[in-house]
Amino acid sequence: MGQSGNFPVANKVIAEWFPKKERAFAVGLYNGGASVGTLLSPLIVPVVVAAYGNDWRAAFLWTLQVSVIWIICWLFFYRKPDKHRMVSQQELTHINSDIEKESPEKIKWATLLKTREVWGICVGKFIADPIWWFYLFWGAKFLNGKYGLNLKEIGIPFFTIYLVSWGGGIFLGWLSSRFLKRDWSLNKGRKMGFLICAAFALPVMLVPHVDNMWLAIGIIHLLIPTIKPLNLS
Repeated sequence: MGQSGNFPVANKVIAEWFPKKERAFAVGLYNGGASVGTLLSPLIVPVVVAAYGNDWRAAFLWTLQVSVIWIICWLFFYRKPDKHRMVSQQELTHINSDIEKESPEKIKWATLLKTREVWGICVGKFIADPIWWFYLFWGAKFLNGKYGLNLKEIGIPFFTIYLVSWGGGIFLGWLSSRFLKRDWSLNKGRKMGFLICAAFALPVMLVPHVDNMWLAIGIIHLLIPTIKPLNLS
């Protein structure tokens, strides 16, 4: 329930705090931050579960405290740029350098569904997200069934997968922003970023046919950073 609201809000925050030419890189950074929990989980969860008699439910105990701390920090620190006491006029001018005035007119669903760009984003998300969540939920089961890794051995392989996801997502976000700074149009810069992501994802078809575990993980490394930049939309 919390995650479903997080990413639309995160994109809105990015739009409020960054000019268009820097947003893709900013999205890569916050997506990288979202991977930090996934980086830590394979190292923390086995220890916590083992300490509570191998009860998997114990793995969810430590997330409550982290969530409460985050909520307190958000409520205390977050403000829009024009209302934040630590933002200078120069910074505010930079943030609003390419802002477009939003129309107060409400857009109807029927109008959105007739727009080609909306369908492009929706189809991309519906195709890519199930693959991302498949590896997120079933990756451990796959490594166990295919290569015989147990709960204690699976931490390092999963850690490396999401470490590369972190770096790859940031790099691809930076690349898209770099295109815009080279005076590419927003349309061309974003689409070229998506095209590069799509090319990286193709080798994932080989994963079930690879006998070497680290080679399979290397191929998965290519896939995961390609899914996350879809949040650039």
